[in-house]
Amino acid sequence: IKASVAVLVMALAVSLGMATTLIVSNTNARGAGSLQQALLDANATNGLDTIVFQIPGTGVRTISPTNALPTITDPAVVDGTTQPGFAGTPLIELNGSSAGTSSDGLRLSAGNSTIRGLIINRFYGAGISLQAPGGTNTIQGNYIGTDWTGTTNRGNGQATTRMGGVLIQGSSGNFMGGRHSTNRNLISANGGSGLYLQNCSGNTIQGNLFGTSVSATAALGNTTTGVTLYNANGNLIGGTST
Repeated sequence: IKASVAVLVMALAVSLGMATTLIVSNTNARGAGSLQQALLDANATNGLDTIVFQIPGTGVRTISPTNALPTITDPAVVDGTTQPGFAGTPLIELNGSSAGTSSDGLRLSAGNSTIRGLIINRFYGAGISLQAPGGTNTIQGNYIGTDWTGTTNRGNGQATTRMGGVLIQGSSGNFMGGRHSTNRNLISANGGSGLYLQNCSGNTIQGNLFGTSVSATAALGNTTTGVTLYNANGNLIGGTST
């Protein structure tokens, strides 16, 4: 009965264009309760939707897509810190080794979205791809290109030399990292650049770790560069603040 009510509520929200909270309750590649279905449902509702994780079991829970995950075309928050047991280290892993050669980990074109607290690794394309026309996204607290320990190579970005950890292409005003240590992203061991900015401006990249282990005590370099800017003026990389 509860499941039937949940389905009816979701259908009503979609029909009315209401923002919703969507629950990922299993590690399946598709179907009810999967991340893929949550992304499809978020795209189908107008307004900012929140995707939370409530997957049974302890420790790291691994989702292995068998095809490219849906591009986020309507604002959404994908929040891995909601997984039970989270205590500062990401527990939700997206493993792209079976997702195909045209797949990014998470691809956003909507803007005004947040990706937080995920482990994203082994995708052929970029771990996270921010694309026009969307902008003003927030990327915080993710491990991009390593395993859950933040010490082992599990790089993204085998497609081209520019791909890698994060690709920001034509998308401006994004915020990646932050002054507090819990907001920093670990972006290491990826093919190409750890971060590639192209045809964009007004992005703030601050407080992240590029090319190191999570403790910043061991080298775990990205293949070409930590950060590459191409036709990307007016972006802030680093800064003098804490």
